[in-house]
Amino acid sequence: MNLKDSGVVHQPAELCTMRSAPRRNHRSTMCSLLMSDAHESVLQIPARPDASAYCAYGYHRRSDPPSASVAFNGECAEPLTGNYLLGNGNRNYSPVLMRFHSADPFSPFGQGGLNAYAYCLGDPINNIDPSGNMPLFSKKTSSSNSGKAQSYRTLMNLEGNALPMEIGWLDSAVKQGTAEVNEVKRKVDWKNIDSKDVSKHTKWVFTEDGRFFTATYELEGPNVTHPALANYARENFSARAGVVAAGALKIKGKSNYITNWSGHYRPSLSALKPVREFLAAIRIEAISMRFDD
Repeated sequence: MNLKDSGVVHQPAELCTMRSAPRRNHRSTMCSLLMSDAHESVLQIPARPDASAYCAYGYHRRSDPPSASVAFNGECAEPLTGNYLLGNGNRNYSPVLMRFHSADPFSPFGQGGLNAYAYCLGDPINNIDPSGNMPLFSKKTSSSNSGKAQSYRTLMNLEGNALPMEIGWLDSAVKQGTAEVNEVKRKVDWKNIDSKDVSKHTKWVFTEDGRFFTATYELEGPNVTHPALANYARENFSARAGVVAAGALKIKGKSNYITNWSGHYRPSLSALKPVREFLAAIRIEAISMRFDD
């Protein structure tokens, strides 16, 4: 749980895999608490006296040695140049130049915008761009104008009372090897999804921090639910708890299909929009299909 005070987020030390940075030397590895703002930009490590302040496009005077492995918008900074390799190395962003080093393949006629080198469509205050191709979300700030920044609505679990039992089902299935949970970060991760075995089914969730998780499980085993998958992603991958979209997927030949099938969340077909954008950013073209009760 985050404890917010005057726009600064103080996060517990036990969440070291999510918001704390391992600091290594030749003798040991230690975990440090990070203090970050609403955009997850790391402001300070309490164990160190120095603090960081960022310009709108992410430039800050780097300490020597670096105070943390993550910096602006919670992204990892390249230690030598201070640049950010967004989208798992998809594009190189320079906060000094306030632009990308390479053109966006989704520009100028796609969702990358008219300026193929622009960061966050020229609005880094309200937007973030984790993929390096397009802003997936608009972050709300703590200012009085925060209502102008839009964000995708998180879904409600309509069958929340069953969640503890469903979590147990998934944990048991993973341990027994009848279910597998993975995060899709790159195109190769998508290709590794086992979609040819007709005795298996694949569900997915898209979390509020723009991450895509899949659960492939045997149909004859316990049912794997979307809330249980989201909980597993939170506990094992340090994902955000909120779910923006959920459904099932199928790969047939070269065609990729995603549906809005989820009895627990019941998302609309329009909820799949950020999912298609995310998949497009990693070079996966997906076809949305409506699921009706």
